[in-house]
Amino acid sequence: RTYYTNAAPIISNDGQALGRVAVLHDITHYKEVDELKSTFVSTVSHDLRSPLTFMRGYATMLPMVGEMNDTQRQYADKILSGIDQMAQLVDDLLDLGRIEAGVELTYNKIDIAPLLSDIAQEYWQHTHLNGIKLQVDVPADLPPIYGDQALIRQAITNYIGNGIKYAPNSGQMMLRAEKLNGEVIISVKDNGPGIPQEVQMRLFEKFFRAQQRGTEKIKGSGLGLAIVKSIAEKHGGRVWCQSEPGKGSTFYFSVPIANKQ
Repeated sequence: RTYYTNAAPIISNDGQALGRVAVLHDITHYKEVDELKSTFVSTVSHDLRSPLTFMRGYATMLPMVGEMNDTQRQYADKILSGIDQMAQLVDDLLDLGRIEAGVELTYNKIDIAPLLSDIAQEYWQHTHLNGIKLQVDVPADLPPIYGDQALIRQAITNYIGNGIKYAPNSGQMMLRAEKLNGEVIISVKDNGPGIPQEVQMRLFEKFFRAQQRGTEKIKGSGLGLAIVKSIAEKHGGRVWCQSEPGKGSTFYFSVPIANKQ
């Protein structure tokens, strides 16, 4: 069975620690439902790909049929935008299903410093155009990790993309890696508006999107952070966020250090 555990210290009136109390919630049923949902979503996602390809093809051909007025062009653009959003959702769902199933994953030793440098160069123009200066901070003696490099790259770029989306024109974004207690911890820090504590607990849930002032029109599938969580867990790591409203946010994920053998 599967249990969700909460633990808290018991403190006496004079401040002495008397022990701890733990509460276990049986969530087996919810896990089973979640697995069924994942299977259903994966199947539907595969079935949606072909119709979306046809829809996009025909939508791009609309201007070829004849001259369109401004209103017609606007409608055609909205159709294409909607198709692109749906296609991105399908891709994210398929990525998530592949990661959770462990399909086509290749594990090797990965040097983090050159990977982060490569990602920073790749995203330089994108961040610059959005008013963000992306910086990298990696110690010279950082040990390698063991993992699927494509997935590690995807986790990092999902964090960066999330920062660009929700914290544009925020000045500096820091991409950092450090060694701590047998893990390499990779983080992305932005100077955006920050995230309330009650929202942080749900950020990595599938399809969850925080509804804050100024973010209502931001498009997304609500799967980017859930994908990072799945990637971290496939590598024996974890994810978390530290943030305060008005003080920016830092998103972390950890991966165990590679064995020396």
